[in-house]
Amino acid sequence: MNARNKGAESPTIQNETPSTSDMLRQCGSKCKRFISEGHDFLRCHSCQMLFHLTCTTFDQEVYSVIKAKQRFDDISWKCQGCRNAPQQPNINDLMGMIASLQERIQTLERNPKHIVQQPSAIQPNVRSESKVLQGNQITHQVILAAETGNPMTQQSFADKVKDNLRSIPIKNIIVTKDGSGIINFPNKTSRDDAFSNLKNSFNVKINNRPQRTILPKVTILDVDSTEYKNKDSEKLKEAICEKNPTLKALVDQGKTFEILFIKEDNRKINLSFAVAKVSKEIFKEIRLLNYQLYIDFQRCRVSNRVHVTQCYQCQKFGHTKTNCKSDVQVCRFCSGNHISKSCPGKGNIDSYKCANCDSNHSTTYYKCPVLQSQTQLLINRTQGMEEISKNDLHPHVIVT
Repeated sequence: MNARNKGAESPTIQNETPSTSDMLRQCGSKCKRFISEGHDFLRCHSCQMLFHLTCTTFDQEVYSVIKAKQRFDDISWKCQGCRNAPQQPNINDLMGMIASLQERIQTLERNPKHIVQQPSAIQPNVRSESKVLQGNQITHQVILAAETGNPMTQQSFADKVKDNLRSIPIKNIIVTKDGSGIINFPNKTSRDDAFSNLKNSFNVKINNRPQRTILPKVTILDVDSTEYKNKDSEKLKEAICEKNPTLKALVDQGKTFEILFIKEDNRKINLSFAVAKVSKEIFKEIRLLNYQLYIDFQRCRVSNRVHVTQCYQCQKFGHTKTNCKSDVQVCRFCSGNHISKSCPGKGNIDSYKCANCDSNHSTTYYKCPVLQSQTQLLINRTQGMEEISKNDLHPHVIVT
């Protein structure tokens, strides 16, 4: 049986239907929805609270198999909170420890020479492995080298390698701006199997380098522009914390919540939007709040913000015009060597040509495969994004 939880103990699912009293009880997880007839749920053997199956770490397949086997009915299952609760020591063990300490104290009192001043331990001035890896994530990648004169697209890359990777799970594939192909795998085993299948046919290598991660950003929409200007970042932060206690608790713990800027929304009267950089814990809390925050006398929507940097000099990604090393001006509409705003074909979609993929669209078109690859690269590097499914991401993503 494949469970989604890692290293979890074997559960016992209580094969029962919710009683009338159960149906009036809320789920013990953060979802707080009521248990209704027809819901698959588990009862914690310790605290007796009910949990929707979807709020636990087990999938439907495991649940169905265990539910069908009545012989598992006597196995107990504990929720995450009860499993993490500290275990109460046995009273006999405590009494034995107390007696041993008292005997030791009496011995030292009778003979003080036995008391030895222990030197304080000197901690080596090195960073632990956990500190070194903080802000990084381990990547499981195979990189396919670019072919001279034959640039790959997302689709051609997929067609090229699919026969060698039919039975291997893949997270995603990405084509970089230099024409290389990157395949991301969920674990080391999948990566190694893929490398073995590809190495005889393609110029491939394994990427063992930890990837530097970044904190997620969110856009807070419909902020009252008469009350909050760009200079009022701290004021807005305080207002958000005041009306959202769960988020304030995380801020009080030192979790990052920084309002980067506030800007008026030209499409709406007396409304602005604010962009904030947050820790992955606060990012998760915003998701649990259904992408909504209370500010003063209103409820404001929140969106994930993925900011892909694009140069308006050469139209490539990863740098701005100020830092561009190219002296050639490239038009974002027709790929010609002129300024975009003076393009003669501006507005005539049939004359558009992307400078990055040669397709019939502008370089800023959101469906451009190169722009989508860059967006996916940024999402992969953003902390907390790995927990978001595609269905959850797209309705709440703003790419700028």
